[in-house]
Amino acid sequence: PARLACTDRALVWGALKPLTDDPYPSLEDEMSTHFDPAHLSINSTRGRALYAVVKYAWWVRACGPEEGFPPITFAEMPEVQEVLDTHLNPEVDPTLTVRAVYGESIPALAGLDRSWLESNLSRILPNEDENNSRFVAAWESFVVFRQAYALLIPVLEPAYRRAVGRIGKPGLLRHPASPDSRLSEHLMVYYWWGKLDLDANGLLDTFYAVAPGQLRAHAMWFTKHLLCQAGAPAEAFERLRNLMDRRLEVAGKATAPEDFSQELAMFGYWFAEGNFDERWALDTLLATLRLAKKIQDEVNVVKRLTDLCTRYPLECVECLRMIIQGDMDRWALPLIEASARDILGLAMQSDVPQAVLDARRLAQDLIKSGYYEFRTLL
Repeated sequence: PARLACTDRALVWGALKPLTDDPYPSLEDEMSTHFDPAHLSINSTRGRALYAVVKYAWWVRACGPEEGFPPITFAEMPEVQEVLDTHLNPEVDPTLTVRAVYGESIPALAGLDRSWLESNLSRILPNEDENNSRFVAAWESFVVFRQAYALLIPVLEPAYRRAVGRIGKPGLLRHPASPDSRLSEHLMVYYWWGKLDLDANGLLDTFYAVAPGQLRAHAMWFTKHLLCQAGAPAEAFERLRNLMDRRLEVAGKATAPEDFSQELAMFGYWFAEGNFDERWALDTLLATLRLAKKIQDEVNVVKRLTDLCTRYPLECVECLRMIIQGDMDRWALPLIEASARDILGLAMQSDVPQAVLDARRLAQDLIKSGYYEFRTLL
């Protein structure tokens, strides 16, 4: 039901094959200043037809032998391999639009015939492309529209390394998602999975050496989505701990630590999640605030400090003080005021004399600044 009959394979191919030779798009269609290969690939006849060829191949695969037999590859569907080989030839199909089809289809092609993909990857992502246009069209379509794939990193690592070397350079996609941002997300996922390490001259270290502060901050921000994954192994969190320790060490040795403020401030999302050892998380938050002078997700960070205050009153008051000092625009304080009063109240009730003194001083400073509700603590 709702499927083409497998016996209609020849009929289906007979309808599809002519569309793969359609003249639209041509090189002239790519002359517009608003040209986007990925956009045109799904809005042109030949582009849509080549995507359909990949879907056709999966349909043929589904018509193959029952479970227990190896899945069929392009050897059993030569019509597919012939079309793919033909349009990979830039002398036959020089458009960048078609390159975008191949780039976005890399995971699907790997699933259909990994051997074919590995043999043709240098044609999909060519190294000899002097102006990088064919590489960029295929790569950006892959990295923006496809997720990281653990099984692909061994064969795609040279392409990832090349993309890291292109950070900040003009691309071809006209899409809200930045290829550089999506690249950073892929690298964070691979690191989380343990597919990349913090090795000298490794892919991740190279990324951090060349990426600007805003891009490094995006990478750190993205990892908050990984922390929410149910059943994540302890080793994954240990890797993130090592990463944060490394970034703090680098920032501490830098001649301009302020260049790391955006990146380090993203630790607030990690801290608020509560996935890490309390002592390490609190010490890291203190170190981050001393270097970055601010933190992201202040509301949830301060709520988390409220939970920790009975055990670490001195550290929690110090973190609160630096968060308030870093809130130059004073927009966050009204949002954290209730939690701040709770922290200061708990600290004043503690048996740590310095914490009591620091909490009273901070309350007095807030009262002087016009936050009179803190008078109830005194």
